[in-house]
Amino acid sequence: MGLFGFGNRRRHYRSGFSFPGELQAVLIPEVDAAQEDPAEVLDTSFGGCALLVSAQVAARFPDGAHTHVRFTRSREGDSQLMAVEVVRRAPNPEGVLLGTRFIQPETFATRLATPWWRYFNRRGTLRIPCAQGQVTVRLVGGGSSLETSLANLAVDGFGVGVSQSDRARLLPGAEVRAALSFQGGSKPLRFISRVVHVSPQARRFLVGCAFEGEKTPEFPALQDRVSRWIGAWQRAQIARKDE
Repeated sequence: MGLFGFGNRRRHYRSGFSFPGELQAVLIPEVDAAQEDPAEVLDTSFGGCALLVSAQVAARFPDGAHTHVRFTRSREGDSQLMAVEVVRRAPNPEGVLLGTRFIQPETFATRLATPWWRYFNRRGTLRIPCAQGQVTVRLVGGGSSLETSLANLAVDGFGVGVSQSDRARLLPGAEVRAALSFQGGSKPLRFISRVVHVSPQARRFLVGCAFEGEKTPEFPALQDRVSRWIGAWQRAQIARKDE
C-alpha cells in the first residue's frame, strides 16, 4: 500500500525518509518566481517525492500541475532544484499530501552530487551499471576463487552476476577477499567484502557485496578510485544528454 493509500506498484524504491529537519523544501511555480510555498518532505525516491502542504497552497497545485521543488540541506545550505508534476493528492489532518513525480529523473540522477544520494536512494550511494569488461573482480572464499565482470559499482559496494554453482559459495553474510581491476587502470585494489544479498535473475544470480572498510588497509585508495570512476560516468552521461 502506497503512502497515499493507493495500491500501485512503484517503479522506484522510496528512501523511507528518515531525515526530519535535515532536508527542507519549497514549491516554486516558475524557476525565477519570487513566490515560494513552504512544504514538508515526507518521502523521497529517484522518481519523485511526497510533500505535506497547507490546504491554501494545495489549491494552487491541482493534479497534473507542473511546478518546481527546491530542496535545501539545512546544515550545509546547498540546494537542488527539480521540475515536478503533481500526480496524487490526499487530505491530511495537518494539511494536504501532494505526491509528485520528477519530470526528468534521469537528469536529476546524473547531476546529483554524492552527498545528496542518501536522501533519494535507500542505498545511500549512487550505484553505476558496469559494461562487460569495464571493471573486473576476483573473489576468493570458501576454498575457491571466481574472476568476473561487475554488474554495478558504488562507493560502498558492488554487484556481480554469478552462476548457480558459484552462488552456492556466496551466501549472505559470507566474508570474501577480493581484488578490483579497472579497464586500462593500474594494479588491482585488494579489499575485504561481505555478501549482503543474493537475488535470482534470468539464468543467473545477482550477488550484492559491501566493502568492509575497517578490515581493508587500502580502503581510502579504493574509495577514491571508485569515486573518480563514478564521477567520470556522470560527466559522460551529462555530455551525452547535452549533445
